[in-house]
Amino acid sequence: MENIRPWSSEWPNRYRVKIRLEEKERILHEITEAFGFRTIEVRPKDGIYVNDVKVHLKGVNRHSSWPTTGRATNKTLSIQDINLMKEMNMNGARMSHYPPDAHFLEAADSLGLYIIDELTGWQAAYDTDVGTKLVREMVIRDVNHPSVILWTNGNEGGFNDDLVDDYAVWDPQKRTVIHPWLNFNGINTGHYESYDCCPGTFFHGDDLFMPTEFLHGLYDGGHGAGLEDWWNLMLDNPLAVGGFLWAFADEGIVREDLGGIIDTDGNRAPDGIVGPYREKEGSFYAIKEIWSPVYFEYNELDRLPPTFSGELRIENRYDFTNLNQVTFSWKLVDFPTPASGDTDNVVRAEGRAASPDVLPHEIGTWIIDLPEDWQDGDAFYLTATDPHGREIYTWSWMIPEPVVVAERIIDSGLGRAEGSVQDGTMILRANGAEVCIDLDTGLLQRITRDGNLVPLTNGPRLVEGIAKAREINHYADGADYVVEADYDGNMQSIRWRLLPSGWLRLDYAYRFRRQNLLDYLGVTFDYPEDQVTGIRWLGRGPYRVWKNRLKGAEFNVWQKDYNDAITGHQWEYPEFKGFHDDVYWTILETKTLPITFVVATEDLFLRLFTPKEPEGSTFDPLFTHVEFPPGDLSFLHGIVPIGSKFHPPQELGPAGQPNTVPRLGHTYEGTIYFYFGKDFPETQK
Repeated sequence: MENIRPWSSEWPNRYRVKIRLEEKERILHEITEAFGFRTIEVRPKDGIYVNDVKVHLKGVNRHSSWPTTGRATNKTLSIQDINLMKEMNMNGARMSHYPPDAHFLEAADSLGLYIIDELTGWQAAYDTDVGTKLVREMVIRDVNHPSVILWTNGNEGGFNDDLVDDYAVWDPQKRTVIHPWLNFNGINTGHYESYDCCPGTFFHGDDLFMPTEFLHGLYDGGHGAGLEDWWNLMLDNPLAVGGFLWAFADEGIVREDLGGIIDTDGNRAPDGIVGPYREKEGSFYAIKEIWSPVYFEYNELDRLPPTFSGELRIENRYDFTNLNQVTFSWKLVDFPTPASGDTDNVVRAEGRAASPDVLPHEIGTWIIDLPEDWQDGDAFYLTATDPHGREIYTWSWMIPEPVVVAERIIDSGLGRAEGSVQDGTMILRANGAEVCIDLDTGLLQRITRDGNLVPLTNGPRLVEGIAKAREINHYADGADYVVEADYDGNMQSIRWRLLPSGWLRLDYAYRFRRQNLLDYLGVTFDYPEDQVTGIRWLGRGPYRVWKNRLKGAEFNVWQKDYNDAITGHQWEYPEFKGFHDDVYWTILETKTLPITFVVATEDLFLRLFTPKEPEGSTFDPLFTHVEFPPGDLSFLHGIVPIGSKFHPPQELGPAGQPNTVPRLGHTYEGTIYFYFGKDFPETQK
């Protein structure tokens, strides 16, 4: 046959064959089957090749599971699950730990997904008599699916070596057989190894390595947490085939005998990137960005540099697709202000960018033709869409720095702010606001606005370190009133400045030396959680982040109502509490007066309260437990990572390490504005 279009996960070209058994002119039997032309080779000490092209597998383990039907699924669900995997830029799935329904393989063939097909068996193998029959049935049923690239002969000790040769008896393609968690047939599939493992093997061995299970998810840990470190190291190693995350979906079952709850059997089942009904966790979007086949040199930047000319170095991480087959579109947007009460951005310019001619596995230079006044916008969005119309990812970069945005918002107001001392407390007053500062500590003691109590107190105290007040002064500075405190210890200074408009400015500085390996860097306040109803903010969102899972959160004005969700145990996403990245401004909605925070410092995280953990010994979070800093609302230069089910974060890669400050020390500074109330004045800059 001429002009055959081969099958791959990127281009799932298929053909149909009709086979008819006839006797004279009578049809005895007829079957039509779709198939694809492709080759699959495991080349020892080299790689896995599809159609003579070395590929990287980006996959996940998938059980057949649905909350109301258990292991009984259907074609619609198979298509839905594979589309979710493809949305995460995955190209593979491992069937764990049994062959899937035929309709799942049919969907994998048509949508494009590499499949590792598995003989049933976990830690206990079938005997040879039974296993021989099952191997024959599985291979004969699945042999013509182009999506199936490897066979696995059981899992984690459930191997019967007598069966290994049987696969080739029924498979004319002689696909390689592997033993998941062993180094077998030239592929080390070790499960749940540590990052950069191990002397003489895995990352440092001579065989191909492809963990068929890694970064075991539990609650909000694993999956996307640590993946960027793992993936970057894999891309740098020519023997790395890829890997398969554990696992795709939370396997909770509806228990009618328990009032309809979704039962996850404690911490044994909540392992998914998506929930029982395919609710998306934060890791879903982190994986989507990390495993994007399109990579830009500015991926790691929060803001475009002022000298940006539209030129980008772009890397093609596809195996078969030229980037000239990918569609690129861009937008320059302006964000609403805090006072607007809105979340919709305004598009000031948009367009299509000519697709660059960059071959698979190559790096090229690309120029986007932007308007001359692009720097006047708030953010730049760039969307890549694959040849089949599926969004690869939408990246976002802020344009102005936080201090510029703050200057647009903060209004000094008219009149004068006043200050007086009463019983060791400095009381500042302006535009109905009354701010009380403790003259022994320099910390916020009490706030009212038009007689309404705002219970934000006891800050900014350090989340880690020593602060001993040395000298506190107060004075009028033009129309403002200032309280300044200098300290001995790690805290260097605190400056409070009340503006006539009622805006309260806080400047603080603290210092650490490198001998400190710190979980957190920053300051914190107390605020009663039961008073909070929601939040609206400009920053990366809408999902929370961890030090080792910063990807997948994008710049926008986001809104979410308060919830007390526990990832993988209660499926109300995005979770309200936790760390939020690159915050520019925030309105904390409360049962009394809202509080507006405007951050004029780059790269600060906003911590919102302490996420709840499930109760009971069967719900042990293991290495996904996180100790949060003191207080309730914190502004942090450094946050903590999260572990996986089987590993503390330190074993998942560089991003899982504590925060290290420069050897000779470094002074960290922050500037935050506060306003208490609904109708704050805002500049027209």
